[in-house]
Formats: sequence, C-alpha cells, structure tokens
Amino acid sequence: IQLILNHVYQQKGAGGVIIMKHVENLSADARLELLRLLSKSTVSFSKPVTRSNDSLGSFLLSLPRIFFQGHDTSALKGNDKEEVEVHLGNCAFIFTTDLGTNRIFEGLRKFGFEDGDELNKNVNDGIVRDIEDHFGGHKLFDAVVPFWPLQYSDIENLMQTKITSSDGGHHIHLHKTALETLTGPNIIEYMEMMIASGHNGKSSGSFIFAKRGGHDLIHNFITERVKKIRDRDSFQSADELTVLYHEGEEDEIVMKLCSKIGGSTTASLDGHDMACVEREKIDISEYFLN
Repeated sequence: IQLILNHVYQQKGAGGVIIMKHVENLSADARLELLRLLSKSTVSFSKPVTRSNDSLGSFLLSLPRIFFQGHDTSALKGNDKEEVEVHLGNCAFIFTTDLGTNRIFEGLRKFGFEDGDELNKNVNDGIVRDIEDHFGGHKLFDAVVPFWPLQYSDIENLMQTKITSSDGGHHIHLHKTALETLTGPNIIEYMEMMIASGHNGKSSGSFIFAKRGGHDLIHNFITERVKKIRDRDSFQSADELTVLYHEGEEDEIVMKLCSKIGGSTTASLDGHDMACVEREKIDISEYFLN
C-alpha cells in the first residue's frame, strides 16, 4: 500500500492506473489497508524525506565503525519522514483474482455459450458474492469483468499478436506451420469438459480450453527469441521478413530470412512468392509437455 501511495504522490496530481494481481493472496492486514485506501478520496501517509546531508552521511557511515566510537550517528542516517496527502479521485484501480473461477466453469456446464445472458448474469453474480465474502462483506469493486477460458483459436490469435507486436518494425512472420506447432497440445496444455447446449441444461457439447489461459504466452520461449532477433537484425531491410517455420523435424522451428529479391529457395507468404535463406534452427524439444 505504501508503494501505491508513494507512486501516486510522485505523479503530482496526474493520477494513474494501479494494477494489482491476485488480490486473493493479500494478507488479512493488507486487505484491511486496501479497503481503507479505496474508501477514501484523499489519504495521508508518511513519506521519507531526503535531506541535503544524505550523501555525506552515507559516505561517513561507510567508514569503519572505529571512527565513530562513543559518538551518535543517528543524524547521518537521513531517515526523517513527513506527513503528506495523496488524492485518489483521478486514479483507476484494476485488480485480478482467481476468486470465482469455479463459477465460470459451473456456468458453462449449466448454460453453455448459447444462453449468453443467463450465463453472464449467473457468473457475474456468483463472482461478486465470492469477492465480497473474501473481503469481509465489503463492496470493493465498481465492476467485475470475467475472463472466459481461452480456446485453441484464442491462443493462436494471442501468439500471432505477441510475435508481430514484438518485431519492432523488422517484419517477423509466424508461418501457419509454426503457429500450429507452438500453440499445439505438445507445448500448450489443454483441457476438455462437457458443457450445456441450448436451454435444457443438458451436456451435449465439449469445450476445449488452455489450462493456464494466456500465462504460457507471457514468457514464451519463442517470443523471447523474437525479441533477440529484433535487437540483432537491425540491418534487415523493409523488403525482408524473418519467418518462423515448422518443417520436417518435429522438434525444430526453422528461422529464415525471406526477401522478394535474391535467396536460395522460394516460399509463399500471404500470396507473395519470396526467396528465403535459412538463418538458424531452434530446438523446441525441451519445451514439450511430458
């Protein structure tokens, strides 16, 4: 909480967006502090004060203790504080939580996706109750936005977006052969459950989703490698693409530099024939699920 207040104070009235992940893991004391914080538009807190003699004091305190035997060194520590006010009226707080996750799956089993209105109402109401119960019956949030389980097509779209958004203008392309491999069940763990279909509540359809949602893509090994490519290939021209393929060997992703001019082999990308030269191979076997 102290970090939040200090951050908002440093904005000097500009406000900000505060994101806290997994608030269900907060200790009881931290939950009480958070409730106190959100119940007020202005909060006072003790802010450390930097004094002019801090640098000198730090230097003197770094000397051997023998120099200060019999002397008080507290004045050198620079640990004074002052009471300041922080205005939270123009701040937005966003919290993530796993509270209510079971409500989502229960809703899908009961209503499926076809009865969207009933599904949303049932899930939202249940999640709000779970959150309020966890925070001692207090209303903590203005709105609750459930994240539905990510299906295979969602994971594909996220992977493609993550790759292309990290290319820094160097035109990195994830070929469909590589996309299918990197988002397939060998690397991403999927689960299947039966869900309701229609208004009768009977289980008549299956629902396949990524067990860890988008978490597997946050620090994905391919996206990390793409960042290194971006930093390294500053020489790449506007007519060139770095293309990731999966061909032949099951445990390798092939990285090629493709261009409309020159090269040794031809590849078809989005309807354009391009000549490609193999750059390197990435061993993906260590990332396979056991």
